[in-house]
Parts: sequence; structure tokens; C-alpha cells
Amino acid sequence: MAHHRSDRELQLQQKLIHYRSELIQWEQRWTELQQQLEKERLRTEYWRQKAKEWKTSVLNEYEQTIAVLQQELLRCQVALEEQAHQPASFTTDELRLHAFFRFSVMLPSHLEEPIWIIGDLIMDNIGTAAADIASICLTVTPKQAGSLSGKIASSSLSDPDQQPGWVFVHSDWQRLVREKGEYWIRPAAHRSLAPRESLIFPSFQIRVNHPLSAPLRVAATVYCAQSEQGIEAVNPLIIQPLS
Repeated sequence: MAHHRSDRELQLQQKLIHYRSELIQWEQRWTELQQQLEKERLRTEYWRQKAKEWKTSVLNEYEQTIAVLQQELLRCQVALEEQAHQPASFTTDELRLHAFFRFSVMLPSHLEEPIWIIGDLIMDNIGTAAADIASICLTVTPKQAGSLSGKIASSSLSDPDQQPGWVFVHSDWQRLVREKGEYWIRPAAHRSLAPRESLIFPSFQIRVNHPLSAPLRVAATVYCAQSEQGIEAVNPLIIQPLS
């Protein structure tokens, strides 16, 4: 009887040691899960803060762009009012071209992904003289920070049905992009803008490479046959690097 009692006590002690070992393992696992949960909470908070910084930066750029366009609109309204009040005998033809970007910024879901800018370049003839659009220079700086694409042909196509609205000015346009970040384009067909007419370079895309070491800037200069001096877009696109 004593022998059987000793065996039973031994078995109970072994089970107790086993259960204690299991309990210790579960406690360690619970501690590890709590630590992982805290890390994920901190990681989520980190990305939420970064996304907020991005939105704030983009919002500031939009507000600045709106302010510039509103000021330019007022200037144009004043000019048109003054022209309307002038006697016909004193009215002279004036070349005035107004160029600006209309765009949206597509923010990535993860910061390691690129930012995309989708937009149009709009040219309005607000003068009283016709404007023959000769070429446009779109410049990306720093040149390695982003790349521009759109419906642009390398040269004029023989089939009018396949002809896009825009072509590259130079046959070695890729070299100019690599060396200077400049995209020189022109209308595929001769385009003369009468007063109050508009021309649009539509639906271009800019891929912003990550990470940015300096602000990315996209500017546009429009050249007309009637003037050697280019007309710059009033609202260059600017994307700030993530701090």
C-alpha cells in the first residue's frame, strides 16, 4: 500500500512540474504577444503621424496655388475691363498668354511607394493678338527625383488617326531628360490660339521617386512664334520631402 502511495505521489509531482513548465511557457508567450502588440500600436501611430504630415504639406501647396491663381485672375479681370473701356481707335493687338497647371497628387498607402501627380497644363490666350504655340519646356528638378510621361510621340506619324496631340521637339529628347530633366514638346499640328482660346496638354503623369532628398519642382515655359521670351506657368508643382 505504501509503495502504491509513493508511486502516485511521484506521478502527481511530475504532473505538477509539467503544468508549471507549461504555465511558464504560456506566460512567456503572453509577454511576447503583449510586446508585439505594443510595437504594432507604435508603428500604426508612427505611420498615422507621417500621413498627417504629408496631407498638411500637400494642403499648404494647394492653398498657395489657389492664392496665386486668384491673384492672376484678378489681374486678368482688370486688364479685360481696361481694354473694354478703351476707345476703338486706341486699341492695339497685345500678346498675352496665361499658363497654369491643374493637377492632383496621389499619395501612396506606404511611404516606400512613389507619389503620382496627374495633371493638365492649360494655356489661355487672354490678349488681343493670336498666339502660335511653338514649343513647351517642362522641367523636373532635381532631374533624378521624378519622371514625366504622357501622350507624346517621338516624331510625327504618317497616319493622322494614330497621331497624338503632342510630339517631342528633339529626336534626342531622352538625352535632354537624362542630362537636364527637360521635356521639350510641341503640338503635333500647327496651333494658333485666337484671343480667348485655350490649349491643353492633358493627362500627364509624374512619378515622384522615394525618398526625396530635396523638394521636387516641375515648371513649364511656353514659347510662341510671336515672341522669343517664354511664358512661365504661374503655379509650378512642388512636392516637399518627408521630414
